[in-house]
Amino acid sequence: MTKTLQHYHDACGRLAIDRPIGLDVPVAGLTNDSRLVKPGDLFVAIVGASDDGRKYIADAVAQGACGVVHKADAALDLPVPSWRVSDDYMALGRLAECHYDQPALKLRFAGITGTNGKTTTAFLLRDILRNAGQRTGLIGTVHYEIGDREITADRTTPTPLELQALLAEMVVGGVGTVVMEVSSHALWQRRMGTLLFDAGVFTNLSLDHLDYHPTMDDYFETKKRLFTEYMTDSGTPVINIDDAWGRRLADDLSGAVTFGTADAAACRVIEHTSTLRGSEVTYTWQGVTQTMHSPLVGHFNVSNVMAATATALALEVPASRITAAVEAFDGVPGRMQSLGGADEVNIIIDYAHTDDALENVLSAVKPLCEGRLIVVFGCGGDRDRSKRPRMAEAASRWSDLVIVTSDNPRSEDPQAVIGDILPGLSPAVAFESIIDRRAAIAGAISEAGPNDTIVIAGKGHEAYQEIGGEKHPFSDVEEAQNALTAWRTSKR
Repeated sequence: MTKTLQHYHDACGRLAIDRPIGLDVPVAGLTNDSRLVKPGDLFVAIVGASDDGRKYIADAVAQGACGVVHKADAALDLPVPSWRVSDDYMALGRLAECHYDQPALKLRFAGITGTNGKTTTAFLLRDILRNAGQRTGLIGTVHYEIGDREITADRTTPTPLELQALLAEMVVGGVGTVVMEVSSHALWQRRMGTLLFDAGVFTNLSLDHLDYHPTMDDYFETKKRLFTEYMTDSGTPVINIDDAWGRRLADDLSGAVTFGTADAAACRVIEHTSTLRGSEVTYTWQGVTQTMHSPLVGHFNVSNVMAATATALALEVPASRITAAVEAFDGVPGRMQSLGGADEVNIIIDYAHTDDALENVLSAVKPLCEGRLIVVFGCGGDRDRSKRPRMAEAASRWSDLVIVTSDNPRSEDPQAVIGDILPGLSPAVAFESIIDRRAAIAGAISEAGPNDTIVIAGKGHEAYQEIGGEKHPFSDVEEAQNALTAWRTSKR
């Protein structure tokens, strides 16, 4: 059935302030980008962080838009039907649902939010659910998955139109359950429309995105929306109570399944050990004790394993299926990804781009090192500057040598970003500053000895480096592999 402007107006519900005449006009498409408007499209003018879509309403109409949705104090005098909404972001989410015929109603969802650990938890949970026989889709930072098809991810949680298009394709592809990373940006912008989660996971909260959220309390309250606004009536919150913010969240909610090492945790870690080759975890759930081996390294990955495990248990997946999937898990690209071997330099590639994440990685790796621990990291440009010296402090606490380099400088001067990092370094730690990331990685590996460990942090799975507003092909993994090959040749 061809949808008309009336259908889209109804989808906005109470968000719609005006009820214009002429809503029987058929709609060909939906977009919030005026440059993509085609004749017969409905244009949604979004007031974004860096630009205001209302400036382009005239352009959209000139290109053939059949209607306009906007946020404004007064109605606009346009030659096509238009209506105001009280929340433009939320309206776009609902309009996108309408456009793709509400695919979320045909799917089950597990949403994962938190500062760190979302991606590893999502991949683990995906594997567990698949091992339990469920056809599962994935939406997250590394990529999106529809059955066996992988799509490169532009952002952790897609825009409303991208999200609903993915969900519609999942329905056609026979997917039953979707595991989704849910970012604070997505929650703030309400990209999910009226989608509801059957399970919501909180991993942890630490300083990040304070360029977007004015305070940690605001950051927390935004994350909390997943559990207060986007859960089904029978949905289960799954919360890490080893984290202070997680304990606060658990206190605020009812019916939560908690996990961690704390005595009060419903899914409680009794014991865990870790080497550079993996971890062993013993936990208890409803009076039954289980032990499993994970190839993942570090105490923070034990937390990720338990986040996925507790969620699967809450979704009534048998413990045997969980153990089998955890033990067979082959990791996530760019998340504690290991290169090298016995009697060689050990190389770990990780996405850690906050001080808390870097602290977690280095504090987990340092006790396992036979030789020196060398860290290569930088900080992203046009992002929260306050974390730059804090990341240097974390690197100083655990490393024998710190090499500060560029991450994604974006529009900032790379040297200026490094200049913000350096004051956080301890005078007691050896360090080098190498702007060129390729040279920094090659230099770290070339000067490493057998059994030294190098952590290359910040970009993880990313296949580009953004400099001056342009994305250039670049992979930490490829650069490290090339440098490791040269290292092996030099040691012959």
